[in-house]
Amino acid sequence: MASQTFSIWLLPPPSHPLRPLLSDLIHRTLPGAFPHLAASPTANPPVAPHFFPPHITLASSIPAAHTAEDAPGGPQAFLERVFAPLLQGNDDDGEKTGFKVRVRPGEVDGQDHFFRRCFVRIGLDGGVRTLAGVATAGAVLGEEVSVVGTGADGELEVSFGEKTQQWLRWWEEAYGPHLSLMYGDQPISGETLKKVAEMVREAGVRPAKDVVQDESQHDGEGWEGGEIWLVPTYKPISEWSKPIATIQL
Repeated sequence: MASQTFSIWLLPPPSHPLRPLLSDLIHRTLPGAFPHLAASPTANPPVAPHFFPPHITLASSIPAAHTAEDAPGGPQAFLERVFAPLLQGNDDDGEKTGFKVRVRPGEVDGQDHFFRRCFVRIGLDGGVRTLAGVATAGAVLGEEVSVVGTGADGELEVSFGEKTQQWLRWWEEAYGPHLSLMYGDQPISGETLKKVAEMVREAGVRPAKDVVQDESQHDGEGWEGGEIWLVPTYKPISEWSKPIATIQL
């Protein structure tokens, strides 16, 4: 039996127009255009297209013991503890800190990995990197984080432990923040990725210009804030739309 592990996701705000737009791309438009790619034909029996909420994974492989219902406060208290440094912490001068995240879409890309078969890259700026570091430090690595001030761009400056810093370097080099569009077993050609990118733009998801290569560029569409979900990703993908705890940013 597979171990029971959980993930922490960031989703667009429920009221933001990108949430239903991205859901429609993932659930209807792309599976309809590329049914052989948005499924798992090599599975036995074949698996239908994978429908999952639009999200950015902030942390994964979270042990079940951390989220147990019988733990103090249950899963909701666990999730709030993980993000407490950002949501209710004080900086070194004793000033109350507030955290805002701005998600900036990049280009459509793909990798030879079931869960990263086709995705939209997300810029590291705007607080996304900080969210991922805080989530992984608190939920997976067991390291403390602290807010040390606010940068010139208004983004909170957070101090991470050595293990979290190492993880962030690996994460950025391996795949970094992204929003998956399709899961699947089949390779996706460069030509198909171009077609997907066109469909994504036509649907209204416009990438910030060269957001991954040059974080000084802030043109394009995205969203501010969002929902943080704690998801039992050891369960079938069909159940990933049922978080066990949430936080509004």
